[in-house]
Amino acid sequence: MKTVCVIGHFGFGKILLNGQTIKTKIVADEIEKYVGKNEIARIDTHGGIFALIKLPLFLLYSIVFYENIVFLPAHNGLKIIVPFLVVLNSFFRRKLHYVVVGGWLPDFLNNKKFLSILLK
Repeated sequence: MKTVCVIGHFGFGKILLNGQTIKTKIVADEIEKYVGKNEIARIDTHGGIFALIKLPLFLLYSIVFYENIVFLPAHNGLKIIVPFLVVLNSFFRRKLHYVVVGGWLPDFLNNKKFLSILLK
């Protein structure tokens, strides 16, 4: 079993200079320095509907084969990734790490009680 899988907006093949992409790449690079290149996987959530179709398979793969799952979703990704990972984690018991990007989370969760319970 490998050590870490980082799920976030990498924008592979593109030059994206927004906060979400930069923080995702920095977090993944720092984890790679710590655990080694062979112990980390990176799953890109960039790509719209095509990424959305592949995402459940990638999430299943990550929770089966990796001990630690680090995810950095934005608003829409939070609604999809968190419930899926929490349900899968009830069977596999992996360590889930949510890295918050920006200060929007408290306002976003005001009317979303179910999502706020899952994040706890």
